[in-house]
Amino acid sequence: MHIDKQELLTRPRKLPAFSVELRAPVGFEFKIGQRFMLGLPDIDKHLEAPGEDVPLKPMDGVEVRAVTAATQRKVLLRAHYSGATVNVLVVAVAPAPTYSGNRDAVWKEAAATARIVFGEAA
Repeated sequence: MHIDKQELLTRPRKLPAFSVELRAPVGFEFKIGQRFMLGLPDIDKHLEAPGEDVPLKPMDGVEVRAVTAATQRKVLLRAHYSGATVNVLVVAVAPAPTYSGNRDAVWKEAAATARIVFGEAA
């Protein structure tokens, strides 16, 4: 998904709260109430190599990412790069690892559902 720099620096008019799926390697334990922050690089580095999922700041060296729809991802990117506060709060944890992957490879991941809230603390 190509978004130019000027668009990413423009704050969305509405920042509605929404839910996303979080994924991490098998063995990582999500906890209800756990909070994350976006782990996006600065805007120029992001534009050089945009990813499909939104990375979250690693905890204990474990990479966690938010799996989003294209419209949610666009709102998250614009909010983050325009200076809005983005709060990620785990609201549900999958009881067993979730299968992920594509035609070439399938693997298991820890999964959780998080609520994204903008502005005030979640």
